[in-house]
Amino acid sequence: KAAEEMHLTQPAVTRAIQKLERELGVLLFHRTAQGMCATSFGAVAEKRATRALMHLEQAESELTEHLRRQEIGKKVMRRSVRHLVHALTHRHLQALIATAESGTQGAAAVLLSISQPAVAQALNDLERQVGVPLLLRASSGMIATTAGEILIRCGKLALTEIAAMPGDIAESTGIIMGRVRVGVLPLSGTLLVPRAVSRLIEEHRGLKIC
Repeated sequence: KAAEEMHLTQPAVTRAIQKLERELGVLLFHRTAQGMCATSFGAVAEKRATRALMHLEQAESELTEHLRRQEIGKKVMRRSVRHLVHALTHRHLQALIATAESGTQGAAAVLLSISQPAVAQALNDLERQVGVPLLLRASSGMIATTAGEILIRCGKLALTEIAAMPGDIAESTGIIMGRVRVGVLPLSGTLLVPRAVSRLIEEHRGLKIC
């Protein structure tokens, strides 16, 4: 049923769930003769996944409106934007964001630790799905178009939600982990904050302070 709703094959959905379970190190579903039901870890992950999908749906909505303003025909618009949420992959978004921020596909490939052809293929595939250019070549490097900016903004929010899954799952078991960004004033940064950070790390070894 999930495969039908997402317009994918059942093996593709199965592989995606198995990969996510391996990466998170927990079972997300109980598998029974009657079907699948979420474990407690699956329920935690679903909250983040739902918010990530909301950001991607927002991108789809904004892109549809952008295409409408650009006076693209309805047939093209439907083919380009429909089911975009289900077609997007982690690599699509990473390639787009990294290329826009670094300015070149080569630099993006280095950042992502993949080959430049892999970055180019991801970008080409993404642009085919959207139906309009997402990046333009300029003297200063590749810059995002309006459509690209929409997808980058919403994509970053979606990836942030996904990246928070391991921390949420660990927290559900009583372990606090993740990344904490600290901003300080000059006077408090030499005494109070270092002490507080040291105590926090001692109590919660899984936290990263930056």
